[in-house]
Amino acid sequence: MMSIRPTLPLQTDQLRRFASRLAAEWPHVRAPFDLVQNMNEIETQAGLPDTAGYRYARKIGNQLHVSGQVPTDTLGDIIGKTNPFRQAQQCLANLELILKCYDFEVNDIQHLTIYVVGDRTSLTNAWQAVL
Repeated sequence: MMSIRPTLPLQTDQLRRFASRLAAEWPHVRAPFDLVQNMNEIETQAGLPDTAGYRYARKIGNQLHVSGQVPTDTLGDIIGKTNPFRQAQQCLANLELILKCYDFEVNDIQHLTIYVVGDRTSLTNAWQAVL
């Protein structure tokens, strides 16, 4: 049995090769992500930066599964590099934009996990953006 473990981030050509190997090895299994060039077309049209090999969200039935967010603006630049509050605000703004792309609202969120790197003050500042 062949082991397939991608090294992330994958470039588009690497992603295609990985998808071909995955399809050949397990033709009955559908990949958990769309292996297409414009996998985030809805989100990029809404103003989020393009992400190669990374899907923002996937709607399955009446549920939306959203990937982790980072504090980037439309151009992909990091916002608030030394400001946890501003970073959290940007992540939440990006999350809200993704929700709108799929006709969901903030009140539809059932679970939210926040990871903060830094000391307790950084954690407190980040949580202030959520509350």
